[in-house]
Amino acid sequence: MRSIIGYEEKDPEILQTLETGYPRFVTHPILSKLRDHFFPFRDLAGKSVWFTADLAAAREMAHVVDGHRLTEVKELPGGVGVVRHPRDPELDRRARRYLQSTGRIISSRRAVDLLVAEGVMEKPFEEELIEEESFARKTITETMGKIHGGVPAENILLAANGMNAFFETFNVLSRKQAGEGRFRWIQLGWLYTDTMTILNDFEQAPGPGKVERFYDVLGTDELLAFIKEHAGEIAGLVTECPTNPLLQTGDLESIAKAVHEAGGLMILDPTLASPYNIDVTPVADVILNSLTKFAGNGGDVLMGSVVFPAGREKTLSCKEEIAAALVSPYEKDVRRLAVEIGDYENLMADANRSAAKVIEWLLKRPEVARVYWTGQSRCAEHYARFRRPTGGVGAVFSIALKKNMRPFYDALRFPKGPSFGMQNSLVCPFMYLAHYDLVSSKEGQRFLLEKGIPFSLLRFSIGREPVEELIEALEEAFDLAAKEIS
Repeated sequence: MRSIIGYEEKDPEILQTLETGYPRFVTHPILSKLRDHFFPFRDLAGKSVWFTADLAAAREMAHVVDGHRLTEVKELPGGVGVVRHPRDPELDRRARRYLQSTGRIISSRRAVDLLVAEGVMEKPFEEELIEEESFARKTITETMGKIHGGVPAENILLAANGMNAFFETFNVLSRKQAGEGRFRWIQLGWLYTDTMTILNDFEQAPGPGKVERFYDVLGTDELLAFIKEHAGEIAGLVTECPTNPLLQTGDLESIAKAVHEAGGLMILDPTLASPYNIDVTPVADVILNSLTKFAGNGGDVLMGSVVFPAGREKTLSCKEEIAAALVSPYEKDVRRLAVEIGDYENLMADANRSAAKVIEWLLKRPEVARVYWTGQSRCAEHYARFRRPTGGVGAVFSIALKKNMRPFYDALRFPKGPSFGMQNSLVCPFMYLAHYDLVSSKEGQRFLLEKGIPFSLLRFSIGREPVEELIEALEEAFDLAAKEIS
């Protein structure tokens, strides 16, 4: 926990030891090499440098950072965009926030190939890749079509990462709905931090855009009454099924019926449980999925998908516009993901079995105040409506402890990190990493508790380790924490 807090508070001692991290949040060491090659040291003095997927993204980012006043924009070979500006905490914050929420970043594999072309690196890293990009794309889209229950491959678009998939899709669909006089979007549940950031930016942008936030996923009656009252204004609803990190599923069948009758769209993200486990095509107009999780189960590739269920004419009519807006994944990322995705179904089956056993064990532990999982009270029946015959509980769940979680977390012999859906298990103090601004203040803590979110919860993703070893590590951590507290 000391390292987590040090990272969030920009403690130099912690940051100096951090070699790499999730690519939308931590500068990849290969990008540092790219920066040092194209910008001599004298040009870096007092400057921050950022790389974008293309020149257009760099120009937009420069506008967001400071209205393009002090920022410089450049294009590198291969179409990579660069933004450089005077080093300043606020400008740095805006730049990083832009890249995090838009997903318009460049792949480390693309950066490696550029460095090889420049003679900085002798050759790319050795790894298993599918030979042909076209075949690799077909492999991914056909596999995901099958996992989504038979969606045609041509109805699946690939994006550089899951955040870019949401950002570009939401922008296109919000413009589509605005053209019909529909400006009011609904956020259902506490969602992933950058999803909420995009919705906040939409509401704060000039114009009539409005976001209504219903944090209580199970407050169906109140939500239905709101949709009925504002039927002519409803643009759509955005939610995760189940939500992150509380694993809640609401009555999406009733909600979708009301949204569709009001002329709105349902944007759903089933990533946390995985479309292998649940089928949301009956209620979704478009499905967004982070392929970084479960499909890219080696933890070494980013990608996202936009899935258009059959018969949803309004969203299908936007498919070409969305495809043009997405940052296309780099060809070597596609070729790498096509290797890993072959293990998707087997990994999910293994993770489902192990997670169910770990959850059953945790539900009996006196130290645990609550387990947040797909089978929790009041949510289980809704999740069950979407659960596939071969589906399970999912690999991800969260827990809240009755006492300070820090001794337990520090003692726990699990791999620790902010992602999920990998071959190995992961645990993280999710709210500390995603919402440290709220966790670190009394006012923020009160706000989270008002919304039913314990700020000290731990989110787990179960992988392929023997389940007996996972339970043994958990039991050991409980015992060590009890000794420290006593």
